[in-house]
Amino acid sequence: MLEKIQKTPLTETPADHQHQAYVQEDQTDVPKPCPSCNIPVITDLMDVEGVKLWQVLCPRCGMNTEAEEDLVLCLERWNRRPREDRLHRIALVLGVLAPLLLIIGFMVGMVAGLSMPL
Repeated sequence: MLEKIQKTPLTETPADHQHQAYVQEDQTDVPKPCPSCNIPVITDLMDVEGVKLWQVLCPRCGMNTEAEEDLVLCLERWNRRPREDRLHRIALVLGVLAPLLLIIGFMVGMVAGLSMPL
């Protein structure tokens, strides 16, 4: 089903692809290194039932994006990944710390209430 057509470094783009002008101010055409391995990533152009799909993937750890018809969209999703991972980490820490602080506050309140003379 999935027939890999070519693997290219991201700086090289097939001439027949519709996105030939990649110079943009926000640098969405340049992928960031893999957030877990910190090595350069590659793009993969696949042909799935006659539809050309792009995917950005790390050759070492296998982290990749969803296959997209638009290379620019695929790159934007890859470059957004570290920022989203950081937000997920912050949400996880807050989700664990909030109940923990609540329990500690309850225990301190119990100890303070027991030690107060009437």
